[in-house]
Amino acid sequence: FYSDIIVTTLFTKKFTSGIIVFKIMAPAILLIVFSRINVSILTGINNPKKIGKIMILSFIVNLVGNLILIPKFGVVGTAYSTIISFSFSSILLFSHIRKKIKIKTNPLKIIKLLIAYFSFFLTIQISSTFIELYPLVESAIVISLSFIIYITIIFLFKILNFNEIFNLLKNLIIKN
Repeated sequence: FYSDIIVTTLFTKKFTSGIIVFKIMAPAILLIVFSRINVSILTGINNPKKIGKIMILSFIVNLVGNLILIPKFGVVGTAYSTIISFSFSSILLFSHIRKKIKIKTNPLKIIKLLIAYFSFFLTIQISSTFIELYPLVESAIVISLSFIIYITIIFLFKILNFNEIFNLLKNLIIKN
């Protein structure tokens, strides 16, 4: 996912060992965003103690994961342990929110969204191995291609329709 370019540009070549961690952690951005939203919701409905308990449990999962995975996989084990603990806390936070404010979810729609999300990253990974150009041009092409595939999947799975996309874009343009 252009991790090598990003890491070496931002942090110099001394940090090339972090490239693999960056590749592993990049898709986890969704989990981080999802967790932050859930924490904000729980804070808004006056539930800070539950947040604290879940974060402590998440810390324990991360600690145990690190103790198990680091000796076997090194820094890569840390990345996987972090993803596992983020997943754990996201699930717990969301399940608590569902109990508190009675959110109805469609598991099939969530699975469709995850497929679209991971297809975006998979497209970046695959296409970046086949396209070899100047790095900025290559990244623009690869990200554009990935975005087109992502939007296509969103439409094919009927997660959004053209009117919803148009309204979202119109609201973004009007607000800015």
